[in-house]
Amino acid sequence: MFALSGTVDRLHLGDLFEWLNLSRATGRLLLTAGAVTRAFDLVKGKVAFASSSRAAERLASWLLRKGVVQRDKLLRALAVSQTQGEPFTMVLEEDTDV
Repeated sequence: MFALSGTVDRLHLGDLFEWLNLSRATGRLLLTAGAVTRAFDLVKGKVAFASSSRAAERLASWLLRKGVVQRDKLLRALAVSQTQGEPFTMVLEEDTDV
């Protein structure tokens, strides 16, 4: 296990993810820009989960904004995910046409 910290000013983000993939890294990558933090959970170099502290960048917000899922179905999927510990995307796939 290793830890990295610093800035990516001179590194292209795609190159960073490629390096993490090639090294089969497992862990959490946190990227902060101002007040916004984005997190990427990696398992053997693959992104397993991504999140953002900016609500507009979250999957549920995007799906609602684009009209992909109705609000009531989205809220139900979020509630089931939170209360039953199921991944949101799996609940969404099972309960909707997404």
